[in-house]
Amino acid sequence: MYEFIEKLEQEWAVIEQAPFIFTATFILALGLAYGFFRHLHSAKLSNKDSQLKLANDRLEDFKKNLKWIRRKKRSKNFMNSKKE
Repeated sequence: MYEFIEKLEQEWAVIEQAPFIFTATFILALGLAYGFFRHLHSAKLSNKDSQLKLANDRLEDFKKNLKWIRRKKRSKNFMNSKKE
C-alpha cells in the first residue's frame, strides 16, 4: 500500500496536467468493478434461488408420499379390524 502512495506522489504532476482524464478513468474503473461484482452476486443469488426451489419441490414430494403411506396404513388397519 505504501508503494502505491509513493508511486501516486511521483505521478502527481501528470495527474494535475490531465485531471479530467484521470477522473474519468477512475470513475470508469469503479463502474466496471461495480458491474462485475454485481453480476457475480446476482449469479450466486440465482443459484441459491434454484437450490431453494429444488429443496421445496423435494419437500412437497416427501409430503405427498407421506400422506400416501399414512392412507395405506389406515386402510390396512381398517381392513385388519374388520377381520377381527
